[in-house]
Amino acid sequence: MAKLAVLLFALLVSLLFAEVSSMKNGDSEEDKCETQVEAANLAPCEEHIRQRVEPNYGGKHPQIIIQRWGDFFPWGKRHREDEQQRIMCCNELRQFELNPKCLCEALEQIMDNENDRSQQSQDRRRKQKFEREIRNLPKTCRITSTRYCDLD
Repeated sequence: MAKLAVLLFALLVSLLFAEVSSMKNGDSEEDKCETQVEAANLAPCEEHIRQRVEPNYGGKHPQIIIQRWGDFFPWGKRHREDEQQRIMCCNELRQFELNPKCLCEALEQIMDNENDRSQQSQDRRRKQKFEREIRNLPKTCRITSTRYCDLD
């Protein structure tokens, strides 16, 4: 009977130790994810989205854009710049491909940066477009993510 009690006690202690160990690993995993997101260069993602959401992004007046119609074609300067931003963005986001939680944190960081940048602007439609573009980034970058990210 005493052997059984000792065995049960040892089992209980090992289970408790395993639980504490997993809690510690969860914290370090979260810290690791936060560190990765902070180290990532998410500016190209923000630029790419702004170019898609804001037709006059870059200080171009609509009249100038009309005069420079070639910029909109695949060989145009504006298209090349946007494509370059998209490629750089996707390269950054691919580091989170195997960790959907970190990918969500990166997307949340992009949204937070945009909210900080456009705090004065209360244009709800623009913010909705920006959020939709952020949600589409994994698809745009061909990153398979089964997780829905809450960007609010």
